[in-house]
Parts: sequence; C-alpha cells; structure tokens
Amino acid sequence: MTFIITLLLTTAVIAIALLGFYWFGVPSYRVDEKNLTALIEQTLQGSASPSDWDVLASFMIHHNDELEQLRCQLVSTAEHEMIAGSNPVRITPLGECQLREQLAAIKRLSESS
Repeated sequence: MTFIITLLLTTAVIAIALLGFYWFGVPSYRVDEKNLTALIEQTLQGSASPSDWDVLASFMIHHNDELEQLRCQLVSTAEHEMIAGSNPVRITPLGECQLREQLAAIKRLSESS
C-alpha cells in the first residue's frame, strides 16, 4: 500500500512539474551585455570567482553573434592571462589591459543596439 501511495505522489509531482514547464516555459539562463560587463568589472575589482568564469565559458550566446565573439575573446583571455588557482580571480597586467579593451567593446556594442 505504501508503494502505491508513493508511486501516485511521485507521478503527481512529476505531472505538476511538466505542466508548469508547459505553461510557464523551461527556465533558462541568457547571457547578455550586462552579465559580461558585470563579470569583467568584478574581475578588475578583484571580486570575481573562478565559478563565474566557468559559467561564462559554458554558455554560448546564440542570440547575438558579436556578443558571442566577445565571449570567446573573454574565455581566451581567461585561459591565457588568469593566474591559476586564485580565488578570487586574479589576472596578469596584460590580461587586465585586454579586459579593459573588451569592456569598452561591450559598452560600444550595447550603445549601438
């Protein structure tokens, strides 16, 4: 009897979740100019964590090709200029210059759109 109740409750919870996703849409994370700007500014201030950069590296930007190019440049900068094992993230002086240039490019992009 306990098994049947557990099975029915599990089925009900799954059905409610699926109906919720159907009506409200599947939750998604969309990277935009604000996210990239915030990450660069946090990194330059010394408060970004490695997991912040991991999120940036794992989410492709499908809705804006120019923004995706900038994201790829940021990931490249992180791979080459980030000081390994640092938390919060630290970067080399060259990496800091590159981040400032990329921050300016993102701001120009957001102003033009």
